[in-house]
Formats: sequence, C-alpha cells, structure tokens
Amino acid sequence: MRYYIFAFIATFSGFNSFAAEPVVPGSVLESAKKLSSEEVSVLMRPGAAVETYSPTTGSVRQWENSPGGRFTASRHGGAQNARSTGAGSWKFSQDGKQYCVEIEWRTAKNAPDNTESWCRAVYQYDGHYYLAPDNLKSNLNNKYSMVRIR
Repeated sequence: MRYYIFAFIATFSGFNSFAAEPVVPGSVLESAKKLSSEEVSVLMRPGAAVETYSPTTGSVRQWENSPGGRFTASRHGGAQNARSTGAGSWKFSQDGKQYCVEIEWRTAKNAPDNTESWCRAVYQYDGHYYLAPDNLKSNLNNKYSMVRIR
C-alpha cells in the first residue's frame, strides 16, 4: 500500500499547477469577449511577464516582454519533462488586435530545436485570459489554456 501512495505522490508532484487551470475548447471562446487593440496593448505591454500552458504538448512556457520587442523564453514539462530556452520576439499585428510571438527554441545542447511562430487574439472568459486564433470558426474543437500575465 505504501508503494502505491508513494507512486501516486511521485507521479503527480511533478505536475505544474497549470495542469489544473481552465482549459476550454474554441467553441467556448467563440462566445467570449475578444479584447480590443487598446486592451491587448495594455495587457501585453512591455514588462508583462507571460506564462502559457500548451494543452497539446503539456509544456509550460514563460517570458517577459522587453521594451525592445525581444525576450528569452524558457519551457519545461511535457511528455518527456524536457527543459529548453529560446530567443524570442514579440509584437502586435498591424491592426493591433493580435499578440504575435516568434521563439527559436534550443535544446540542452544549444542546438536548434524548432521555431514557434504565431499571432493570437486575446479572449477573456470566466475571469481568465486565453490566447487563441482570431477566427475560431475552423478551430472550435481545439483546446486553449489560460495565459497568466503579470
């Protein structure tokens, strides 16, 4: 019995607190409030610390928006609990309604891993913020996790 309790604790102690946070399908966000360009610029301002959880990979990603549009990101977790860092940049779309990020992730051996590049609208639902595609019609079944911004 002790073995099973220990195994349960060992298994779940590595989970980030984000795993228990709200994850919603695009169909829910379709009726949520989409932030205006003014609201997006205030929320995702220079100095904002951003933390996201990816429901598809299970990884947590973190960075802080610098005034110059650059940042260094870190990620951890996921299926293999891998850790890596990446050089990134952030900006707003031309119409100001989307937050755009590009990150060149590096493995522990500092070799190129992959480049993550996206622009997302910011939605407010049930007191939380979510980054999701501007047009959710073709993404209604995809899942989106809240984003923490400090």
